[in-house]
Amino acid sequence: MFKKWKIGLFSLLTLLLLVACNSGNEEEANDSTGEEQGQMPQVELDIEDYPEIIATVNGEDILREEYVPFLENQAGMIVAFMGVDIETEEGQEELRNLEGIVVELFVNDKLIEQEIAAENFEVSEEEVDQRMESVILQHGSEEELEKTLEEYGFTMDELRADLETDLKTEQFVAEQINIEDATEEELQQLYDSKIESGEEIGEFAEVRDNLEAEILNSRETEAIQNYLDTLKEKSEIEIHL
Repeated sequence: MFKKWKIGLFSLLTLLLLVACNSGNEEEANDSTGEEQGQMPQVELDIEDYPEIIATVNGEDILREEYVPFLENQAGMIVAFMGVDIETEEGQEELRNLEGIVVELFVNDKLIEQEIAAENFEVSEEEVDQRMESVILQHGSEEELEKTLEEYGFTMDELRADLETDLKTEQFVAEQINIEDATEEELQQLYDSKIESGEEIGEFAEVRDNLEAEILNSRETEAIQNYLDTLKEKSEIEIHL
């Protein structure tokens, strides 16, 4: 829920990659979601197995102290939801794949962070206040939120700083990409393809908004990836794993 490592907008892209690279373990995952359901396994990795500097992006280092805890968190997710046993040979292979995915995630965040700094891009205090109020409402009260944050070793000031970073990232990236609206023809084609594949989705009018969201989400993901690729082409990136 709350975390002390910097990671933001592109976590969703990483999760999509995780699902793709681990899809073969779906049956095992279903078998392992019984008595441990609702509990996230704690995966502990030896930090000494990783170099002090994980990657360097345009002269700025990504350190193992921030990389390894997030890697452990993501490893716990594939254990819980994909049924992967990290101790097996197959599990070690999945861990290697995950290491690469997490490195890319950190590199992506660093690239965006550098672009935001170069452009002196800012968001208003009012926008940050609104985001803070939204989080407080989700937790019932400021006191409840502070209590939850304390459990994670987090403070309100740190949360506010993270929310400000998230807002900057969201707004900055939104200004860099262009997403075309879905046409009625595209919506109908997507609907027809789902019907032809045997999917039971109801009448077109009932699912139109969902179809539109699916197309726009796909375009947003592609546009973000294209933007990141452009940044990488003009950057100096070294991976030290």
